[in-house]
Amino acid sequence: MLNKAMYTSFGFGKVGGKSCNFNFENDEFLSIQRRKIKEYCDSHSIPLHAIGYNHKYMSRILSNTDPELENDSKKHSVYTLSAIAAIFDFCDSEYDEFYWMHLDMVFNKPDINIFDTFEINDDTIYNWEWASMYTYGYDDWQKEKFRLRRNLLDYFGIKYDVDDVNLHFFSNCSTIMMKKKAAIRFRDAILEHIDFINTKNSNICHIEETVMEVINYLYGDINMAPIHSIKTINEYEGELFPITFKSVYGQEDKCNHKDSVFIHYWGENKKDIADFYRARGIL
Repeated sequence: MLNKAMYTSFGFGKVGGKSCNFNFENDEFLSIQRRKIKEYCDSHSIPLHAIGYNHKYMSRILSNTDPELENDSKKHSVYTLSAIAAIFDFCDSEYDEFYWMHLDMVFNKPDINIFDTFEINDDTIYNWEWASMYTYGYDDWQKEKFRLRRNLLDYFGIKYDVDDVNLHFFSNCSTIMMKKKAAIRFRDAILEHIDFINTKNSNICHIEETVMEVINYLYGDINMAPIHSIKTINEYEGELFPITFKSVYGQEDKCNHKDSVFIHYWGENKKDIADFYRARGIL
C-alpha cells in the first residue's frame, strides 16, 4: 500500500471582496475545521500536515514576497501559495501520494477514507478543475487570472505567445492530487523558471493556480487533469465524485451531496460550516 498524506493550510491572512470577507485567524469556522480535519485524519491513520507561517517553504515564500511588508500587510494571494509550499514539502517527504484539501471542506461522510475512493496516475497532477478557456469561456475572474499568468511570466523575463492555446488553461486548486514523480517534476520546473520561493520579488500578484497554469504553459509534458478524470473505485465507481461544492450561502443547498465525502464550503459559504455540524449534533 502506498504511503499517503493529507496537506492543508493552517489558515492565515485576510481576504476581502464580494464573495467573502474573512480574517483567517479569528473566524469561527477555522477552529472547527482544524479540529475536524485532525479528527478525520486520526480516525483513518492519515498523516496530516498543516502549512503555517513557520513552515520551511512557506516562511521563505512570505519573506521573499514583498519583503518590505509585514505578513499582516501582504496580499491574500501570497497565502494561497501554501499549496505550493505543501507540494515542495511532499517532494522532501517519505510519502508516495499527496492530497491537498482546502480548510473549508466539511466532512459529510467521515467514515470513508478519501484515499479509498480513487486511483491516480503516476505522472499526472490533478486539480479540482482543469479546462481550456477557449471552450470554458472568459468571465471577469478568468480575465484577471489570464492577466496574472502574463504578469508572472513577464516578471521572470519569460517570452510567451498570447495566442498560444496552452496559455489559456484554467486551474481550480480546491483539491490537488499527485504522486511523487509528478510532484518532483513540478517542483523542478518552478525552481528552473519562476523561483519565487527562493528569490526576492515585489509588486507581482500570483496565486497557486497561476503557478499551475504557468508551469503547464512552459512544460506541456507535465500532465494536468481535472479531478473528474480520475478513476473512482469502490462505491464511487461510475457514481458522483466524492467531493462536491456548496453552492448557495445561507440557504438550503439543492445540490446532490449525498455521496460526497467532502463538501467544499467555498467563499461566503464558510459562514455555514458551524451550522452544518450543529445540524448533525457533532460540533
